Amino acid sequence: MKNIWIALVLLLTVSACLPDKKGKKDPEPDLSGRYAISRLVVDNATPPLNLSLPADLSDGRRLSAVVVVSKLSDTQIRFHIDTDVDGRVEVGSNADVTIQKASGRDYDLIKNGNRNRVGFINGTDFSIDVTQAGKRTAIIAKK
Repeated sequence: MKNIWIALVLLLTVSACLPDKKGKKDPEPDLSGRYAISRLVVDNATPPLNLSLPADLSDGRRLSAVVVVSKLSDTQIRFHIDTDVDGRVEVGSNADVTIQKASGRDYDLIKNGNRNRVGFINGTDFSIDVTQAGKRTAIIAKK
């Protein structure tokens, strides 16, 4: 009987120390920030691009790029691409997309005006893959 009381006290002591997960959600990822582009595919460029970045261009210059993301609301983000060629940075134009919770930490990127998924973001990774009129644009980036 004494052993049962000891086991019961031990069980109650240990269970009292366990974290309470009821009603608590994991924190949402911080989607805003700079994501270094590691892969860039642009069929519509002249000549078409299919690069792992950073890359040495045929003319000897060095190319790198980042996606800069800012969260506009719980359902929208804005991003643009900064390209750096030998220290000369060019800022691209802004694009707004709708975000929709997918699974885990992932959010789908939805092109505004329709329900087509064009990529995902999760606070660590950013990916877009779109084909329009037979021309593909793909970006893979990581914080």
